[in-house]
Amino acid sequence: MALMQLKQHLEDLAHPLSVKDKQLLDVRLKSLISIFPFNEYEYMLMFLLDKKVITFQEYEKLRRSYVSANRYLELYGLAPRILGETWAHRHIIDLDNRFVKPNKDIDPDYEILMSLSG
Repeated sequence: MALMQLKQHLEDLAHPLSVKDKQLLDVRLKSLISIFPFNEYEYMLMFLLDKKVITFQEYEKLRRSYVSANRYLELYGLAPRILGETWAHRHIIDLDNRFVKPNKDIDPDYEILMSLSG
């Protein structure tokens, strides 16, 4: 499920709201200040939950669906070095345990390069 599909799904869920509640949601979304992790999607979900348009179980199902379709999305927020050294090393070793992190025990001539220019 892509972000636009999620947005469309939330808009579809909001369809049965009363005119007053739709207007209230629209006004609040337009004036909403989004700061991670609080954003318009989180706000819409809480609004729909409060208005009993969705249940918590429906929220969990939607969340599982989105997370499973976007399981590496959190990697976009990582700094390149963290991505490589923290996530990618572990991920590659998990894929094939023949890969090992280099060190002097494996190769006595191994040296950690502190910069690419050095």
